[in-house]
Amino acid sequence: MVSDPKTPVVLANVAVTEIQRDTQTVTITNMGLDTDISKFIILSQRGNEVFLFPEGSLLGGGQSVSISSIPGADYVWPDESKVWHQEKDDSAFLYDRFGNFLSRRD
Repeated sequence: MVSDPKTPVVLANVAVTEIQRDTQTVTITNMGLDTDISKFIILSQRGNEVFLFPEGSLLGGGQSVSISSIPGADYVWPDESKVWHQEKDDSAFLYDRFGNFLSRRD
């Protein structure tokens, strides 16, 4: 018999705190305890670009990380030159590894 598994809920207090469209950079901040953000997802609403945090990605309590398509950030968005639309609304969505919505930043 096949069960009806529930999606686990991760109680992460991590949020998208900034989008800098001129530098194509998004920042996420952990406002809670140390959190394993491996396989967390950032989604650009307008272009549907997706960033997947690699295995072993840890974010300490009170710490922030930046993700950009330009080298020099903590993480670099692969295969993308421009993620965030300069002139139109383009929200960033953050999901945990199980697909639970955590945060949105416009």
